[in-house]
Formats: sequence, C-alpha cells, structure tokens
Amino acid sequence: MKLAHKLALCAASIVSVFSVRGQPADGTGWKNQNYRNLRAPLLETKFVRLPLGSVRPEGWLKKQLQAQADGLTGRLPEVWDAIGATGWKGDQRPWQAQANYQNFDGVKRVTTYSGTNMLNMFPECCWSRFVPRWLEGLVPMAYLLDDPKLKALSDQYMTYLMAVEHPEKVTPSITAWSHLGRVLPGYVEAPGDRRAIELCRRMITYFDHIRGNNLSPQPEAVQQTRLGMPLSFSWWYYTETGDQELLTKIKWIAKNCV
Repeated sequence: MKLAHKLALCAASIVSVFSVRGQPADGTGWKNQNYRNLRAPLLETKFVRLPLGSVRPEGWLKKQLQAQADGLTGRLPEVWDAIGATGWKGDQRPWQAQANYQNFDGVKRVTTYSGTNMLNMFPECCWSRFVPRWLEGLVPMAYLLDDPKLKALSDQYMTYLMAVEHPEKVTPSITAWSHLGRVLPGYVEAPGDRRAIELCRRMITYFDHIRGNNLSPQPEAVQQTRLGMPLSFSWWYYTETGDQELLTKIKWIAKNCV
C-alpha cells in the first residue's frame, strides 16, 4: 500500500474516533441529546466536538501531555511572576509597582505596571492575555489526565473568575477575555461548573456594551477588529441557553469585525 494511501486511511480513522456527525437542531431541542449541534437558526455543523473528558489519551499522546504537565505548563506560576501573581485570580497591588515577569535560570526582568489595581495586567497590551492563553491549555489537560494537582492549580484561577461580575474590572481587554471564553465549554463539561455559562453571558454583555466606545485606558484593548474573537464561544452559549437576545448581539459583533 502506498504511503499516501496509508496516511489518508490514518487521518480518516482519527476523524472517526474524535468526531461524530452532528444532529440537526429543531429550535426547541436536539434529536440526539448526546451530540448536540448548534441551535436553530444557526446553521448546523458537519461534526460535533466531543465533550471534554469523553476521550482519554493513551500511549504516546498521554506521555506527551504528561511531559507538558511536568514541565512549564504545569509549573508556569513557579517561574513567571505574571502568572503566579495576577488579577486573573484576584491579586491586587497599588497603582504603581514593579514586578518580575520572568525568572529562568536566575535571569529576572522587571517591569513597571500601572493603570489598574489588578496585578500584572499592564503596561503592555499583551500583558493581560498571558493567563487566559495558558488556561486554554492547562484546564483541558488537567481533566484529560485526571490530574488532581493540575485541577487544583487551575481552580486557583477558575474559581475566582466564576464569581467575577464585571469583567472590565479584571481587564478591559476583549482579546484576553476571548481566550478565557474558549475555556468555558470544557469547564462546563468536565467539572460540571455551570457558572461558566453565566460568566459567558456577562462577558458578552460587556463586549456589547463597548460598541466601539473607548472605555479602556488602553485603546488597543477594545479594537473593533478584535470583536470577532467572541464568536467562537458565543455560538456555544446560545446553543446551551437559547438566549434569543444574544442573536442580536452576535449580529452586531460579526458586522463590526468584518
């Protein structure tokens, strides 16, 4: 058998294991409750993502994930102050302060942040994105490996965030919150914390409230071109809740990011 043919069969096998053909939504529910597609009037997808934890890694893949868990992904707060002390878990300091944001092999870099009382959110426009981008990998890894240590580490952040009523008080950055939004579906599926759905609604309400107004001390934090990022998890929220008001908000978001 030719190599190309073997690779094609292998790819088809992987798709068949990790995806299933979606069932059409009827506007009130799903024909198959185990594999929910997007709720009408959204167009259904060809395949439906399996819930976090329904497939467990084994063999080589599990070893690679374990290597990440034992390495920087599982120990990043130990070597990077911007992750270990951060507004993403409620840490606060006075308006003007210095903080170490790297410490690899004894090499330290110091920066001054200001403009918020939430620690390690400024001064760089990318500063507030570091933690949620890390959580995008840490949270699913914790539950795929069923690792108590990783779950406890992610809970330091996720438990605090589930209770956040005003997202902009943590950071006004749409980009940063959108990275966190991608974590929320799995956080509902694996630990079963449905507060993530409520947080998603508060995030979308905040995004809608901006509507092009410069509400941030950093204008780049609320650029309209960034408003497309919430779409990926807005569909999920609508499918979970049937919140009709969200459709209008999604339409505005999509229109202003094209």
